[in-house]
Amino acid sequence: MQTNPRPAASAGTPDTIKIPTGATPCPCNRMDLIFTDNEKAATPFAMRRKMKGKIKKLWTTEKRDTTVGYWETLSPGEVEETLFSPAGMLLYTATEKIKRNNSDITLSSKISFQYDSDNNPRQADLYVLSANPIVFKFDYAPKGNLRSIYTGKDTSLDTRQGKDMTIHFKCWHLDKRYYLLRNVFIAQVKTAQSGFVFDDAGNLMEKEQVEYRTSKTSKHTKEKFGYNGQGMLTKHAYLERNGDTKSVITITNDSYGNPVKELWGSGAYTAYEYKYDPQGNWIWKRQTFYEHNAFSGQPEISERINFKRTIEYYR
Repeated sequence: MQTNPRPAASAGTPDTIKIPTGATPCPCNRMDLIFTDNEKAATPFAMRRKMKGKIKKLWTTEKRDTTVGYWETLSPGEVEETLFSPAGMLLYTATEKIKRNNSDITLSSKISFQYDSDNNPRQADLYVLSANPIVFKFDYAPKGNLRSIYTGKDTSLDTRQGKDMTIHFKCWHLDKRYYLLRNVFIAQVKTAQSGFVFDDAGNLMEKEQVEYRTSKTSKHTKEKFGYNGQGMLTKHAYLERNGDTKSVITITNDSYGNPVKELWGSGAYTAYEYKYDPQGNWIWKRQTFYEHNAFSGQPEISERINFKRTIEYYR
């Protein structure tokens, strides 16, 4: 496999997120995990792993219920289209916001991927309101080990316009855990760092994120996740910097493994309803947010969002 070497960004700020002693460096070759930013595997790269059947294309329409907890400044919703290859690789995902009225600007974005013969991503083109894409290049070491993703003259992902952006990856393995460290550099200055811990089934167990301004830490968050014996998410904890628990969400799931209730310690909660296709993938979902009313002592709806999804399968 040929590689396209890229000069390494300056280390600058040392790593804040620490990897356990004894962890062994390993290839960063799990694309479904590398592009997972959350415990629900909601990113297009990861969602394919969570869905059943051989998915070809998804059309998802998200609409806010404007009769409940709706603010006029919010978009009424969005429409998303996602295409996968027969091998399950993400080819593109395109999103367009639903206009509040005809005078609104059409807000849309699209990202498409190109792969090599080993199904490793080599290039991603991101279109945001423009015909000129931001081009991301993927740099690999031998054996499909992803080292970095970089782009030139980034003008939309950071306020320091006209700067090169590079994302560096490092991975380790220890006791059936997969550790991923991701560093973001703008003009060779580290601006953010994210650490992820996955179990051997690909479930996200821990997440830690750090943002930097100059050489100082400006934001540092930690989260932990718990699962039942069927691999369903049942607990989401937000932690203090010292590791103490700050707040916990308790999750109840249906037989398909999707959440039906997410309960906060404050009493606020989110409820979900679904309709499924014969493959066991949801094709309709309602997400309702309830907040605790301090005066009545009862929960009341603060927001409701309806999702409709059409799924095309490979035959």
